[in-house]
Amino acid sequence: MGPQNQMSLITASQSPADLRCLSLKQPYAAAIAAGVKPWENRPRRLCPDSRWPMWVGLHASTGWMDGLPSSLWPDVPSKADAPRGVVLGLVRFDLVLDYPPLVVSGKGLSLDEQLQAHPWAFGPVCMRVAGYRALPEAMPAKGMLGLWRPIEERAPGVRRALLGLL
Repeated sequence: MGPQNQMSLITASQSPADLRCLSLKQPYAAAIAAGVKPWENRPRRLCPDSRWPMWVGLHASTGWMDGLPSSLWPDVPSKADAPRGVVLGLVRFDLVLDYPPLVVSGKGLSLDEQLQAHPWAFGPVCMRVAGYRALPEAMPAKGMLGLWRPIEERAPGVRRALLGLL
């Protein structure tokens, strides 16, 4: 895709130069990639509210977190099968809320009711997944805590490949 198409998918608050990645332990990165996990939880806000919504590279760290209830994802990959130390694709987060949130009125369920009804959202900061685009093949990368830039020394070719998805 050319730059004109890239800009149509990046929000006004995000430019291609602002592309960042976020590392998640497996199997949680795979759950987002599979469309199973609609909320990501963080101990604190990653950046100012003015930057959301935004596309972020989804990095599966080398770590593994036990304890994912099979009721949330019956087809969870095994520790041996889940890719680690790779960027899987792009995830779009469109909303960031503190949990428990204030009640927001609107049509259907309030955001508070949505969060309370969803076992994936437990906070203290919840980021809603609004889209995912997979890379054709996972790409090796050394992740970091928080949002990080996919520079060549850390993630060869990743930035260019992710921008190609926009």
